[in-house]
Amino acid sequence: MSLQGERMATGASGTRVLILSRVLEQRPEVIARLVDRGCRLVENPQGSRIDRVNLGRLLASTDALVLGTQLVEAEMLTQAPSLRVIVKAGAGADNIDVDAATARGIRVAATAGANAEAVADYTFGLLLAAARRITNADQSVRNG
Repeated sequence: MSLQGERMATGASGTRVLILSRVLEQRPEVIARLVDRGCRLVENPQGSRIDRVNLGRLLASTDALVLGTQLVEAEMLTQAPSLRVIVKAGAGADNIDVDAATARGIRVAATAGANAEAVADYTFGLLLAAARRITNADQSVRNG
């Protein structure tokens, strides 16, 4: 299932959103769009590298969770009584216990294709590195 950022925030006045995605942390215009639509960002000083204990604490006051690769297990969902939606910023949802979320009435969505440009850039960079043997040259320089 795909859920675009535009639709997620529609009618979301007062929705408390926890962002754990490095991609979104680096896209202030997307965050501003959520705030403009009345969403309230859950304060998270640890960013996308949050530990399990603090994640559980923050989930207790979260309506919507936007994440990247952070693991969301059934146990964590028991600490999130008001959580209504989990959105994976990227393809797939293999880091989310979808069955546990569904059982609790939490929608799970992914933004498949949203990171396509970044993936293409990374792939092209790897191709150049392989073609020019950059890792071999790097190792040679490091070894003297």
